[in-house]
Amino acid sequence: PWPMLEACQVALGASLGAMFERRFLLEARRFLPAMAIVTGTLIAACAGIALLLALLTGLPSATLILSLAPGSVT
Repeated sequence: PWPMLEACQVALGASLGAMFERRFLLEARRFLPAMAIVTGTLIAACAGIALLLALLTGLPSATLILSLAPGSVT
């Protein structure tokens, strides 16, 4: 049931968020630009491959983009 699924997602998110320490969050700011560049590059590469496959196979590009999207992005 949806209410239970939503409650579990909130509980999981709260549990993960509670594990972060202030020191880690302050240090992580240095890595944010690099992480954003890598994430954007990975998304662009997956979308490019999906569009190429769509041209070659005739499958819907939206389906292929979603199927190749990195797991942490979706």
